[in-house]
Amino acid sequence: MPEPPAKAQPRAGSYTVVHGDTLSRIADRERVAGGWERLYEINRQVVGADPDLIRPGQQLTLGHR
Repeated sequence: MPEPPAKAQPRAGSYTVVHGDTLSRIADRERVAGGWERLYEINRQVVGADPDLIRPGQQLTLGHR
């Protein structure tokens, strides 16, 4: 009997922002421990002073895996 297809591997520890994303949504979807606050903390240099202002194409570190 053939083996079932392999499950998708988890993403590496980075994420590219797309239009409509928020740090909160990304943190929830990617299960970032510490939520959006932690995601912002580890990406402050990329995001800048305003955590509400992220731009498509920014590469964020997720802080896990």
